[in-house]
Amino acid sequence: MKTRIHKQRGMTAIGWVIVLLLIAFFTTLVLRIGPVYLENYQVKSILKGFDEVADLSSKSKSQIKVMINNKLNINSINTVTAYDKGKGKSAGDFTITKQDKKLSIDIKYEVRKKIFYNIDVVISFEEHYDTVFH
Repeated sequence: MKTRIHKQRGMTAIGWVIVLLLIAFFTTLVLRIGPVYLENYQVKSILKGFDEVADLSSKSKSQIKVMINNKLNINSINTVTAYDKGKGKSAGDFTITKQDKKLSIDIKYEVRKKIFYNIDVVISFEEHYDTVFH
């Protein structure tokens, strides 16, 4: 029985290298992809912030897009645009619809991040916000 226990020594050097490579790979993924999800969380909080905006029913679609653009600039979010300055206020990632007493804001965008050399990851987000005017 002692001979079996005596022969068990643990992982080899190759085993440790493989474990360290896996840790480095997943750490790199988290550091590259994590900020993209944090930006999406900020976009969600911008949309939820419209619950507290006073007199939202009297604002036009372009005024709402300007408000969104200002909040994106304040939070330094560059992956999403409320409107493209060269293409006018109708272009952008946000779609705003106002009907009677309801406001809907949809956002659909993709983010491409470089992971290693020529390996990229594409993450697509789709958020929706509804509110009813009082």
